[in-house]
Amino acid sequence: MNKFIQTNLISHKKVALLFLVFSFVKVNAQTIYYSVTNGKIVQWENNSSWTTGSYGSGFNTGNYPKAGDIAYIKGCEMEIRNQNAGCAQVFLEATNSQETKFELQAGKTMSISGNLSAVANATSKKIHIHVQDANCTLNIGGNVIARKTGGTSQKIEFLFEKNSTTTVAGDFNSYYESGKNNISVEIKNTAKVTISGNLLMDYSGGVERIDVSVSNQGLLQVVGNIQYIATNQGKTKITLRDDGSVLKIGGNFIRGDAGKGQNYGVLNCLNKSTVRFNGNTQQLVGENAGAGTDFFYYKNVVIESTSPVSPQLLLEKNEGGGATINGTITFNSGVLKLGSQPLIITANGSIAGGNSNSYINATTFNGGVVRKNYTGNFSQLFPVGDNNDYTPLTFARNSGNSNGTYITISVTDDLHPNFLNTDNVISRYWRINSGGVTTINYSLTYNYTDADVTGSEASMYAVRWDGTSWGEFGLADANNNRLNINSLTSIPMNHDFTGAASSALPLDLLSFSGKQDGAGTLLEWETSSSINGKSFHVEYSKDLKKFIELGFVNEGEIAGEKQKYSYADFSKKTPGVYYYRLNQVDINGETKLSNVIAIPVRNESDEFTVSANYPNPVNKSDRYTRINVTLPAEGEVRILIYDRKGQLWRSATRVLPAGETILELETSNLPEGTYLYTLNYEFKTLTRKFYRLSKPIKEEWEKKGDGYLSGTTGK
Repeated sequence: MNKFIQTNLISHKKVALLFLVFSFVKVNAQTIYYSVTNGKIVQWENNSSWTTGSYGSGFNTGNYPKAGDIAYIKGCEMEIRNQNAGCAQVFLEATNSQETKFELQAGKTMSISGNLSAVANATSKKIHIHVQDANCTLNIGGNVIARKTGGTSQKIEFLFEKNSTTTVAGDFNSYYESGKNNISVEIKNTAKVTISGNLLMDYSGGVERIDVSVSNQGLLQVVGNIQYIATNQGKTKITLRDDGSVLKIGGNFIRGDAGKGQNYGVLNCLNKSTVRFNGNTQQLVGENAGAGTDFFYYKNVVIESTSPVSPQLLLEKNEGGGATINGTITFNSGVLKLGSQPLIITANGSIAGGNSNSYINATTFNGGVVRKNYTGNFSQLFPVGDNNDYTPLTFARNSGNSNGTYITISVTDDLHPNFLNTDNVISRYWRINSGGVTTINYSLTYNYTDADVTGSEASMYAVRWDGTSWGEFGLADANNNRLNINSLTSIPMNHDFTGAASSALPLDLLSFSGKQDGAGTLLEWETSSSINGKSFHVEYSKDLKKFIELGFVNEGEIAGEKQKYSYADFSKKTPGVYYYRLNQVDINGETKLSNVIAIPVRNESDEFTVSANYPNPVNKSDRYTRINVTLPAEGEVRILIYDRKGQLWRSATRVLPAGETILELETSNLPEGTYLYTLNYEFKTLTRKFYRLSKPIKEEWEKKGDGYLSGTTGK
């Protein structure tokens, strides 16, 4: 998590402290007023609604709360009917027998310079805060604080509707500590609620939940963060219920807290509701999965960030399965970086917009992809790019199966690793993968930048790497920095698409192999087709640095069919490993190189041979017996000595040079008897026999183990 995000996390402890401070300290207040507790409808501007003593004492103070005053309201229905009522702070609580209501009437304005607080505890009745009549306005200069502290207290209800406007200069904090019934916030019927700070939903215990709902073209705008803190699933929830419901967020979606709660929290966007990311600093986008059964479900999303920092948006924790769009995601301004998680567009979803300042940073290296599910034909522009450039790709599915199918798109700002050279190529490639696809016909258009071009675009084609070979398609549209491919039928399984001249692509062979055959080396290869080809020139090298041409073979004349070729190299070579490749020359004089194969070459006159040992039999006075070993090429030889019962007595391994080598086998301490010595070289085994005349005690030499092979003229 970046530094900005850390410094903007909401601290529930700090907010709780602020609540206590505002509860017990006068903040430049002129007078503290207490409401009547008669359970009846009373008016804010009526002198008989208030006392300056305490709840239940004498009334008709001759005045009512005004700017700078503090109002405590309990056990009555307080209506604001004055055009411009106001005070410093308002505290709401309910009695065990009477509900408490704070209601702003139609067309009226109420300004609270400090906090609006509501507390439900023990067995208290319901607390209502209603800004529900047409065109009324509530301005809160501090925080909104709602708290349930236990017992069987009824809900705390905030209701904003009928084109009303509410602004909160600070935070809107809800604390559900214990008890029953919800803390609910409902915004509907074109009502607008703007929170300049953060929206916090903090659940630590109790039966019900904290529930925020937006419906019927209601608007909730949170300039800061939206943070969920909970100890169980389904306890903190935001729901956008229907068409026209909008949530604007300028900060981050945050689930959990370093000192409390897990990754709980629900965002459920239904019908055609919209979430708009419109921050001026880098933002976090909530991902699908949360703890337990909690989830984020997006319908429509609009990216309209004004942050100067790019990327403007990141996925929440980069571990929650990415974000799924069930409607349309529109890119107006701001880059969304995926990291290692996907952005999933459902079969009914789509992507709109996209430009050089607003796109999806879906780089193959990071692992994040844009995934599009589909159930039929579609054409979709994917506004993808990397850290610096916007390079969109349009995928059009024309036909094929469509049950549980999807494609994924990502982009890499680099040369493709399978280019033969970097002459006349695009230094960028787009990767397409798929799932559930068994048949498909599709077309592609993808755009590159001027900076992506190496060399000239005049001879550049749209090309595809399918994991084993390249395919060439139409020429590049240099005027529009565009590459097109029509009617592909191969299933895209990590297929890479880019642009390159033919000379930058290695020769496309179905097979290329070689082996030593008698006195020469036989090379064989097969091509999938013969188009514009003239000849194959055979080259070899001893060190992989300098290749020497041996000769050439003309290409077949039947275009579009498989062709098999062979070439025999009878040039004299010393034993060793040689490297061969093919250089194809076409009718235009352009060349392509194949991959390189390595072939071990041995001198045909040399064979793997082992002579009889000498002396034989081995006398008691002889410490060694000798053998001559001849190898066709340098290699590893394994020497084993057994008695006639098959018991192993000696073993050793040596690397011997090509040609003849004299080996000395130590025979001291071997008992009298007949022995077999076996030599293994590559896949060949040769065995000879000798006789030992001496008869020492077996236990003495048995402890010596390996290593009875003595000095040799080899290695």
